[in-house]
This record gives sequence, structure tokens and C-alpha cells, in this order.
Amino acid sequence: MRRVFMLLCLSAAVAAGVSCNPENCECPFQSGEETGPDGEDPGKEPEEEPEDQKKIPVFNIALASYPEGYDWLRDPDYGIIECYIKLLRDGEEVLSFAAGHSYGISAYIGRVHCTGSHVYTDYTISSETIIGKDGKELFRYSGNEMIEEFAADGETCIYTLGIPEDGEGWIFRKNGAIVASSSSGRIISGFRLDGGVPVFACAEYAEYVTGTVPEYYLVRDGEMSAISPGSPQETFYSVMSVNGTVYALSSDPDSGKAYFHEGDDRTELSYSGNGSIVPECLLTDGSSVYALAGVPEYGDDGPAREILWKDGEVLVAFEESFKVLACYPEEDRVLAVGYYGDDWGSQFMFLDGEYLPFPENYGLAAVSAGIMTAGHYCLCLNPFEISMPPLCILDGEIVEIDANGCFLGVGHTWEYVTDADAGHDDSSENV
Repeated sequence: MRRVFMLLCLSAAVAAGVSCNPENCECPFQSGEETGPDGEDPGKEPEEEPEDQKKIPVFNIALASYPEGYDWLRDPDYGIIECYIKLLRDGEEVLSFAAGHSYGISAYIGRVHCTGSHVYTDYTISSETIIGKDGKELFRYSGNEMIEEFAADGETCIYTLGIPEDGEGWIFRKNGAIVASSSSGRIISGFRLDGGVPVFACAEYAEYVTGTVPEYYLVRDGEMSAISPGSPQETFYSVMSVNGTVYALSSDPDSGKAYFHEGDDRTELSYSGNGSIVPECLLTDGSSVYALAGVPEYGDDGPAREILWKDGEVLVAFEESFKVLACYPEEDRVLAVGYYGDDWGSQFMFLDGEYLPFPENYGLAAVSAGIMTAGHYCLCLNPFEISMPPLCILDGEIVEIDANGCFLGVGHTWEYVTDADAGHDDSSENV
């Protein structure tokens, strides 16, 4: 099923991999997975570890496997070709189910959600949206919605945040039932489960004599409450709730300043440069909160350097012209994927200050196809030629999967090992 290679000291002469097609990429920066095993909320207090044992992540990787010879990159059958979605764990196939129009299951990367040890799917057919789990339909509801955010809390609660077919507003559902909705609002990035409670933010638009003005709201378990960025001209770029505290990233277009909000406290993000700071998003490892933004160093018309702040303090200043596609911080460690300048087809992995090129003709499958937790990481790379197998990088090892297909996402569960086993560096066991 796989072959293992090492990603150690790759020479600079090795060409970096071609990235995924931008049309198939998700919104950049961080995977949306906010749950642990079977939907366990990582914000909850961890269970006490057995004596002399350590809890380590086990990565569960979702893969689309197409018929031999089918060109899944160009997809001449327009997404209705029958294929199989497989779940791999420890290098073994633990789940396989058919996908295709007749099954009400799509293998499109944006419609597959690998959470914990399960594969959830969403599909629209006629005027209905179908939500499935591990190849079986869970429920369906009236309306053709594009699911923007998805979360599973345990075995019984499925939360979806979707945009209606006409592209206007949003609908938040629990197990298919509408909890809250807006006919014209805009979703703000940062949706997550906080202590098992779904929280996100939105902008609604009010008409005044002076023009249309956005008004911001936090939606916690369906209940909406007004929030303010600090001044009328400021704009929220990202809002999230972590351990009950609301964090936000905002900017003032008049001054070019960006701000990090922690509860009622508001701190200006600063870094040497001569241009307006351009906010991108907030990230979290479940404890600390990170802000990512671009800082033009030679004026607004010049190249920008991307900066990652941790709790309002600079943690990483990426190399000039390095553009971040996905970022997975954990404590003071940072795993990121990006490219230089306009060459999005040559991607690099950034880890703890080092930039390593991906193998030639490979790129990160999607933001949801990367993860770092408990000091271990997994990046799933898709090829740009159907004759090439998908690869994943596991704690520095490249694992080749023998399949005509592509990765769809990665989740994780936990297992206990003895201290001696935990110290044995054999990452390929956690595929």
C-alpha cells in the first residue's frame, strides 16, 4: 500500500512540488478540525494518562481512489465517476466506501471532512443537501447549500454552517435543523467548537443615510450578541472563542494599523515596516491564539513579509516574499506551507525556522490535509500527474501511497504508548 522514504537534508537542487489547483484549495491557513477522537473537543480537560504511558496522535487520512487509468485531475466525467473514499490508519485501510452521484457522496475535496476517526461528507442533489458519515447517510434537509464550516461533537451532534444556493447570507444547523440564519450576512473566519459549543462571528449590513455600515455579531450556540472592533472604521477579519474568551483580528484602513483583541483588551500588532499591516486570520492550538498578517517593509506598493504573532507578540517573521498557504502552530513551534513570490507551483515546508522544498510535482492537498499536534505532524501532498502516487510527510518521513487518486483530508485520534515506545522515532507507524 505504501513505500517510505526520508525527507532529511533535501538538497537545494531538488525542485519543489507543484501546488494544488487554486480552484480546489480551501481558504488558507489552518485546518478546520477542532475535534479529537470521535469528535472529542480539544479544549476540554484531557483525561489523566495512565502511569508510565504517554498519549500520542494517530493520523487518519482520507483518500479518493479512482479506477485505474482514470484522469482524476482533469475529471472528464465532471465529478460523477464512481470511485472509493478510503480511510488509512497506521498504513492500513480501515474503511472504504463508494462515492459518486448515485450514492449521494462526492469525492470533491471541499465536501469531505475527516474528523477524528470518521469521514463525513456533504452532497447536494436536486433541492436537497445530504450529510453522510463513513459512507452512510445521516440526514438530509431541503435546500441546496454549500457547506462552509463543519464540526462533529461526539457521535450525535453535527454542526454545519452553509451558504444558500443564491450565495446570499448563511444558515447554521444542528443535525440538519436550522438554529440560526441570515438572509444577507457574511461569515467571518474563526468557526470552531469551544468546550463543545459552536461559536462563529458574522457581519450584518445596516443602511444609513451615510451609506451601508457593517455590524458585527458573535453567534454562540445559535445565540447572537453584538461585538465591536473598537472604532467605527475598523473591520473584523477573524473572530474565535478559545476557552470561553473571545479573540479577534481587526484593522483600521485609515491608519493602516492592525489590532489583536483578547476579551475587552485591544493591542496593536507591530513590526518594523513602512506599509499598512494586512490582517489574514487567527489560528489556535487550543490554548494560545496566533495572528497572521502581511507587513509591507518598503511601503504599501512593495513586497510584504508575513508575520505570525502569538498572544500579540511576534513569534515568526517568515522570509521576505514567502507567502503562507497553511499554518499549523503549536506552542512555540510552527509548521507552515508556502511558496515564494508568484511561484505558487513550487511549495516549501517551513518547520522551526527551516524551509524544505516539497518533492517535484507535489503540493499540499488542502489546508484540511495538514495537522500538527502533540509535537507530531502530517502533511498530505497530491501529485500533478496521474502517473504519480500521493505522498504524505509524517514527522520528516515521506510515505508513498500506491493509488490512482488524491488525499482529501486528515484527522487524528489518540493512543497510549509506554515512555520507551514514545521515544522511538518511527513515524510511519502513524500513517
